[in-house]
Amino acid sequence: MKIARAHSEARLRSSGLADSGMLHYLLLYWVSGCTGIIKWWLQSGMDRTASEMAEMAVALTYGGMKAYTIPAQHS
Repeated sequence: MKIARAHSEARLRSSGLADSGMLHYLLLYWVSGCTGIIKWWLQSGMDRTASEMAEMAVALTYGGMKAYTIPAQHS
């Protein structure tokens, strides 16, 4: 999770998708959400494939963070 957080932080900073005041909250939201669904998946018998879980995590993350991200400005 530390590696994924560092990668996501670098990506959000370089893309300009989040202002610096929201970055910490967005990353905390992402890490907590992913950790929660992975724990539940493992405890409940892994009823979905790892690929399905990864797709779900990405969809939930970007869907939830969408309200607090700034669209990248293209020149």
